[in-house]
Amino acid sequence: MRRTQPDWNDTRLNNPEFDALLNDAKGELDEARRREMYSWMAYLVRDEGGLILPMFNNFISANTNDLQGWINDPTQDLMNGYAPHKCWFA
Repeated sequence: MRRTQPDWNDTRLNNPEFDALLNDAKGELDEARRREMYSWMAYLVRDEGGLILPMFNNFISANTNDLQGWINDPTQDLMNGYAPHKCWFA
């Protein structure tokens, strides 16, 4: 099955080795071998994918039911910095 051909492939990566690795990795039962396969696929995407992604954001946000005034906003960290001003504990 050709995985690198669908319309959602924005960079138009076309690599038969990637396609074969993806198909094989999905059926690999050995976790260490599967990890190696996915790692190699990541290198292929990095080297041939044509996408520059300078960073991955790693945001973790948590609160408790005792916190009042909290508004979940997945695009802003800590309510865009207003959480200390707009939240209180019940």
